Amino acid sequence: MRLWLLGAAVALAFVIACGGGDGSEAKVRDLSAKLTEYAKAQRWGDIYDLMSAEFKARCDREEFIAGIQSKTPPEKVEAFQQALTTLRFIDLENVEVQGDTASGEAVTEDVEGRKRNTQYFVKEDGEWHIAPDPGTQGCLSNVQ
Repeated sequence: MRLWLLGAAVALAFVIACGGGDGSEAKVRDLSAKLTEYAKAQRWGDIYDLMSAEFKARCDREEFIAGIQSKTPPEKVEAFQQALTTLRFIDLENVEVQGDTASGEAVTEDVEGRKRNTQYFVKEDGEWHIAPDPGTQGCLSNVQ
């Protein structure tokens, strides 16, 4: 019985030390789902609001929105909008939480099929936000 309790205590300590004890994994999963929901609705300003302070410091709202809208060539706008209308969130897999940072592989699906995209997150003032991909600059991030 003591061995079982010791094993349970060690397992609980591991979960808490890895960030899983405070619901962080569920919170970043929900944030990833919200990102997909906002993209489907073309709520680019709301996506900007989900971004980290670091990202907002290097890219203002208007530049972010204009970047998304201008990224699609005119001949592909209709296909892009069609894909957005069928976009749905499947899951955030392989979530890793380490303190105030996290990452996971977002799985989405649209008319073109399933897609996987690594997403990064950072906790600021107790709230999780979408962080830009490591090594990117300016308005480049994982959402564009």
